Amino acid sequence: MKYKQANEAELNWDDGQPQSVLYGDPYSSIANGLAETEYVFIKHNGLPERWENKSNFVIAETGFGMGRNFLVTCQQWLATTHISQKLTFISVEMHPLAIADLQQALAKWPELKEYSQELLEIYPTNIPGFHRMEMFDGRVCLLLLIGDATEMYQQLIAKVDAWFLDGFSPVKNNAMWSPLLFSQISRLSEQGSTFSTYAAAGDVRRSLQAAGFDVKRSPGFGKKREMIYGVIPKPSISRTSKPWFNISKALSDNKKEICIIGAGIAGLTTAYVFSKRGWKVTVVDKQPDVAGGASGNPVGLIMPRFTADMNRGARFYTESFLNTVRWLNLLQKQNDFKHWYQSGVLHLMPEDKLSKLRKLNFPETFVTELSIEKIQASYKIKASTGGLLIHQAGYVEPFKLCHFLYELLKDNVVFRFSTEVSELVKDDQVWQLKCDDGVIINSENVVVANANDVSRFFSEDLVTIIPVRGQVSQVPKAQLKFNLDFPIVCENYITPEVDGEVALGASYDRKKLTTELSEREHLEIVAQMKTVLGDLFNDEKFTKGRASIRCTTHDRFPVIGPVPGWEYYRKSYAELKHGKPIENFPDGEYQPGLFLNTGHGSRGLVSSYNAAELLFSMISGLPLHFENEIIESIHPARFIIKKLKRGSLVSD
Repeated sequence: MKYKQANEAELNWDDGQPQSVLYGDPYSSIANGLAETEYVFIKHNGLPERWENKSNFVIAETGFGMGRNFLVTCQQWLATTHISQKLTFISVEMHPLAIADLQQALAKWPELKEYSQELLEIYPTNIPGFHRMEMFDGRVCLLLLIGDATEMYQQLIAKVDAWFLDGFSPVKNNAMWSPLLFSQISRLSEQGSTFSTYAAAGDVRRSLQAAGFDVKRSPGFGKKREMIYGVIPKPSISRTSKPWFNISKALSDNKKEICIIGAGIAGLTTAYVFSKRGWKVTVVDKQPDVAGGASGNPVGLIMPRFTADMNRGARFYTESFLNTVRWLNLLQKQNDFKHWYQSGVLHLMPEDKLSKLRKLNFPETFVTELSIEKIQASYKIKASTGGLLIHQAGYVEPFKLCHFLYELLKDNVVFRFSTEVSELVKDDQVWQLKCDDGVIINSENVVVANANDVSRFFSEDLVTIIPVRGQVSQVPKAQLKFNLDFPIVCENYITPEVDGEVALGASYDRKKLTTELSEREHLEIVAQMKTVLGDLFNDEKFTKGRASIRCTTHDRFPVIGPVPGWEYYRKSYAELKHGKPIENFPDGEYQPGLFLNTGHGSRGLVSSYNAAELLFSMISGLPLHFENEIIESIHPARFIIKKLKRGSLVSD
């Protein structure tokens, strides 16, 4: 999928009613938009009756617009469901409204004010891709896909219970009513999924019928003569992914019980996500406390990753960044977490790289380009190159974040410290975690999140991970020659003062795998940064820091998802080396209840929370909040598949 920056909607206002300049169509009925939503979409999808006994219900629509359908649905959902039920609302928007326009549009409906306000607080930055937002104390999840509807839905992995087909008029925006889009809607539908739409054009009706829907007519809303609605008795079967990455058979027939191996940031965020959904959670770690590895560093950055083409890796980390920032802000707001600083981050880079990123047309609300002169004049920093000020970015104290999560969880989660798991054995319906001290822990589901120690359970042929040493220096703030209001990144980074010290990092060494501090590494980082920032310190002597061993992979993607049935893969995909067509191979199969969450490397603070949410969605059969291309890139089977394609692994 090619990254393409979406333009915000350009509006004309007619008596408080927004109209799209591009499509020449209003965003809702001029007469009564709320009544239109209730009649066309709520009533004709059989709601709220259809969700009455559903623990999870999924609605998808084809045009978010000003969010009217979403907010009316939330109002109905919160009024008619139990607190334990969850709504996932998926919507797509090619031209999102600017936040000011959205606020003006929603002001038309004061009866929705309490719902509108929550949407306005978390409304995402206009960055293409998948945006996941939890609302109303977790009872509603909004998954907003910014981009072309057909492309976005081609990348979606979900099963939808009801469809709101609400694009602009078929006459004015035919792409929103195309057979190609309807084929994706059919693929994404549960058996018995319903749809409704204000449109009644013959081409729309016939295209829906061709996609497998039974279509009925009904009197239209207001002055419209008729509308259509219907059901799909048997959705089409088509693959969005290579069959060996298909996770449809990875769902857990769980009893809401899970054991997590590892109490670093990956393990703790996983425990947090599952615990807040009412699961029985156990966390096991060989260390005597949380954050014994790289998660125990004093300071770490929360920022996106940019590439000239915004490839899969850049999209993964940028989408993770935006979701993690929302989560950290929520922790700060609801739980008074004091160790997250949303200061912005200044990313300095040479002009050739800046010129490439400039072409991506990031919105000003996301990043602002700063010249050398602007940096020197505004911040008194003697930079030798310009850069990007990333507004929503910042820094966090990982060690304190881990301990904060522990304090949040300890009353509801069982923690077993100083307990090393030596073996994982499947015994009937449960996994047995055999520990070095003779203890055996039983659990129906297990997440292995113990960084480099994953090699204890899986050979390098199956899960290829790489240990990497990283050192962070801590220098007294008094030694710094200039004031620092936000972190500065120029290959390495320097952060503002925390507890009287600035942090400088981080080294990257695959050969020297010790945790002894190195003055040489400190001075190398200082030397690199001096080439961009000039003299940093009055005294460059190294006195304090922390070194740890990170866990990464050759392709720099983490490993997130269900653990393959290794023998099944060896046998089922042995012929990959001969280049046979995809349709000749079966779907992947997995070891029931066993999952991986590791390999996060130096960006684990950005990726771990989103990985935990993704695992929960995978296990529970909920829509996934990453593009299918990204799911393939982080899939645990990717290592064995590469080897099978090369012919370096064969079936027994």
